[in-house]
Amino acid sequence: MVPTIQPLPDGQYTLIACATLSSVGGIALGEDVSLTFTIDTTPSKLVVPEDVTVEAETSAGAVVTFTATASDAVAGTVPVSCTPSSGSTFAIGTTTVTCTASDDAGNVASGSFTVTITPPGSPPAEAPQHRLFVPVIVR
Repeated sequence: MVPTIQPLPDGQYTLIACATLSSVGGIALGEDVSLTFTIDTTPSKLVVPEDVTVEAETSAGAVVTFTATASDAVAGTVPVSCTPSSGSTFAIGTTTVTCTASDDAGNVASGSFTVTITPPGSPPAEAPQHRLFVPVIVR
């Protein structure tokens, strides 16, 4: 029967082997050799904000701050880079913000959301439309 080789899941592993040669690279006969290695093939979990709508502060737009985070099963917290960055001035209109996170193994996660800047004095985007219903009695 031919053995089946299964890939190891992401994580950190230590391989311990007993040297059988009298001397190789300074390792003496019978001395244990350990090698620690990490397998990481999974991108980080990236969390970006929901779409944002903000009223312009000036004719140039509005400064918008936001937080995007990423965590990795092997590396833990991973830095996130967004373009445009948090704290930028966004012009009136809709801008897509793209965020990426890369772990030490080179796995990349990406996500995006939109920032919409409305002109000053605009009604809020989520404002309900008010309607007046007048009962009409017909005889």
